[in-house]
Amino acid sequence: SLALFGALEAFLLVVDGHGGRALSRDRARRALFDDRRVFLADGKHYNDVTVKRIDDFYAGVPDHLMERGVLHGAPFATITLQDQFSCGHSLQGSDMIHIISVTRRSFDLRLTIQAGAWYEEAFSGTGESARGEIVQTILRHETAHQYDRTMNDRQLQLRAYLTQRSTKNDDWLRAGVASHSVGAAAFFRSATGEIIASQIGNQYFLSTSTQLEYSRKQALIGNLEPLGWFLFNLDLVGASTVATFYENERDRGKVDARTVQISRAPGHGKIVGLRVPGCGDWTFSYDDASAEHVATSFAYTGSPQRCTPADATAASYPTQTPTVAPTALPTEHPGPIFPK
Repeated sequence: SLALFGALEAFLLVVDGHGGRALSRDRARRALFDDRRVFLADGKHYNDVTVKRIDDFYAGVPDHLMERGVLHGAPFATITLQDQFSCGHSLQGSDMIHIISVTRRSFDLRLTIQAGAWYEEAFSGTGESARGEIVQTILRHETAHQYDRTMNDRQLQLRAYLTQRSTKNDDWLRAGVASHSVGAAAFFRSATGEIIASQIGNQYFLSTSTQLEYSRKQALIGNLEPLGWFLFNLDLVGASTVATFYENERDRGKVDARTVQISRAPGHGKIVGLRVPGCGDWTFSYDDASAEHVATSFAYTGSPQRCTPADATAASYPTQTPTVAPTALPTEHPGPIFPK
C-alpha cells in the first residue's frame, strides 16, 4: 500500500508540476518538492526534522550542480527509501521502488533511520577530524554521484590524470577508505565512480576547510596529490568566479554555506586563486600550462592552520579576460555503474 500511495503521489506530481494535490497534507515534503524539485518517496518514514535537513542540504547545492547533475533531463529528482516498500518475502523494496521512480533521476538512501542517529568520521586516515551526521552523509554521497555528469572534457581529463598519479593512500583526501581491505588508493583507482561521491559528498560538503587543511599539510611535505584533488573539487563545485565552502555542521546535519572568491586561468578554467573571507588568499602555480595538469606550488597569506571562512564577502578578483563557465552541457550518462 505504501508503494501504491507513493506511485499516486508521483503521478500527481508529474501531472501537476507542483505538490498542491499530491502533498497537500505534508507541508515539509511539499516545500522540498516545490522549492528544490525533489520528491521524497520514503513511505513517510522521515520525521519533520530529517525532512527539513534534507531541504536545507539542497538549498545549499550550487545551481549548476542541481540543474546539470541532480535534475538534468528530468522535471524532478526522486529520493527513495527502498526498505520501506518491502512486501513480505515476495517483493523486495528494490522491486517496488521502480513504480515510484517515474523520472530519469532517482537514487536511494538505504537506511531507515532519522537525523542524529549517529555520526561518521569523514577524515579517517588523514590526521584531521570532522564527523558527519549519518543521514546527511548518505544524502551528500548519493547526491554527489549525480555531479559526475556535470564534468566537461577538461575536468574528465583532470580526474583521469589525478587518478593515475594517486598511487598511495595518502594521495587521496579520503585516505582512510577501505583501510581494512585494499586501501584507499586501490579502491578509488578501481572504482572511479566513487571519487566525487566520496571526496566531495562525504568531505567537501561537510567541512571544506578541513579538506583544504589536509591538502596544505601534505603539500608542505612534498605530496601535491591531495591539493590537486582539492582544486578538482573546487573546480567542479565552483562557478566562474565564486564557490562555496561548507562548515560547522550542527543541529543534526545543518551546515553553514560560505561564499569564497576564485580566480580561473583564462582559456581553460583551472583554479589559480582562492580568496577566503577572514582567512586569507591562496595562489596556485602550475609548471605545465596544459589544462589537465595539477598545481606544483602554492602561496598562502593566512595563518598556518585550519581556518573556517567568516560570514562576510571577500573582495572579488579583477576580471582580466572573460573566462568561459567551467561546466559545459552535461554528459548523458555519468559513467560506469556505481558500486554501493
